[in-house]
Amino acid sequence: MTVKAVSSPQKKHHNPTPKPGLHDVPHRSPEWPLYRLLPDGSALGIVTAPHGTHILWEHKQSTPITNPDPTLAQELTTAGHEIPPGFGIAQIPIPPQACVTYRLSNNDGPPSADPLNHDATGELGSLLTHPTTPRDGAAGLDRWPPRSPLHICPHPSERLRLDRNVLGRRCTLRIFTPGQLTTTTPVLFLLDGDHWLHLHDAPSTLNTAVADGLLPPHVLVLIPSPVDPQARTDFLTSPTLATALPGPILTMCDTWLSQRGSQRTHTVIAGQSLGALAATRAAATTTQFNALLGQSPAFWWTDTNPTDPLNAPPGGDTARHLPDLHNMQIRFTVGEDEKAMHQHVNAVTKALTEANMDVHTRTVPGGHDHACWRTTLIEELVTLWT
Repeated sequence: MTVKAVSSPQKKHHNPTPKPGLHDVPHRSPEWPLYRLLPDGSALGIVTAPHGTHILWEHKQSTPITNPDPTLAQELTTAGHEIPPGFGIAQIPIPPQACVTYRLSNNDGPPSADPLNHDATGELGSLLTHPTTPRDGAAGLDRWPPRSPLHICPHPSERLRLDRNVLGRRCTLRIFTPGQLTTTTPVLFLLDGDHWLHLHDAPSTLNTAVADGLLPPHVLVLIPSPVDPQARTDFLTSPTLATALPGPILTMCDTWLSQRGSQRTHTVIAGQSLGALAATRAAATTTQFNALLGQSPAFWWTDTNPTDPLNAPPGGDTARHLPDLHNMQIRFTVGEDEKAMHQHVNAVTKALTEANMDVHTRTVPGGHDHACWRTTLIEELVTLWT
């Protein structure tokens, strides 16, 4: 079924292509961080923090705070940006047209957001944005307004509580309704739901996309994962989740909709990394999902869990035990800068295509980072729902 959204004029930013040198990103970095655009089109995010601090970024890479070299120090002074006493800088590479999440780390506690950066993912991280990142359209940066580290995202009032026997632990599904329910309503199931609620505020962005006519009114169901990294891995790779999603969770959501005079139509299940693997496994167990969206899917995974997972056979268990995803739209995205993932995503795409399944895969700017996944999330939903 095709669900149409009514388009409306979008506000445009006509920014000229920036020249190499120091820049800020209008409305996102009024002072720090700064951005150094290089002649080859790449960029460095310039972060300032107290000496003794390390900057953690993609794949837990660590960059120490140091004094700037004389050339950069002069550039900063000329541009009117003085480094505070006791502070230094770090320069973080940013892929073209992409965003990067980073955190400050010292010996006083867990990694945290940068208090000088007005563009944060809660108190846990901050964002760097390449100066050439698109501002407009479905994948535009301005779909995700900057928020301070202290910003608290609004919680959807609707929720469904799951008993321990559904997922092996007690948890609560958050339900958000961007737009008004109709007699038939599209539904998006989004894994790692707490991340999308607390750190990136997907409900507000989806609501704006509906108001702007990019997406139809729909229901968003946020499915939380455990906070502990190993518990999250166990949860997203477990058969329990793969069977609960198309079983009791779908049934509970259908009941919730029927109590409000609506029924589910064109249902999308979406996830990122291991969440995309879980979404793929769940989609293969039912015909109740109409579309699958996997961003940077962890198709390297094997249940034998090799020591060096990215060097596992291309496509891992997913390519070896190919899921039946007939009668479903399948869309995968993978970051241009996560090269090790490409062979695994390509292997699964090739196998699905040879099995005559409707799959489309594309590379997008950036790496293995929610800051990159969020900019393509709306764009992919527009494709699936319009």
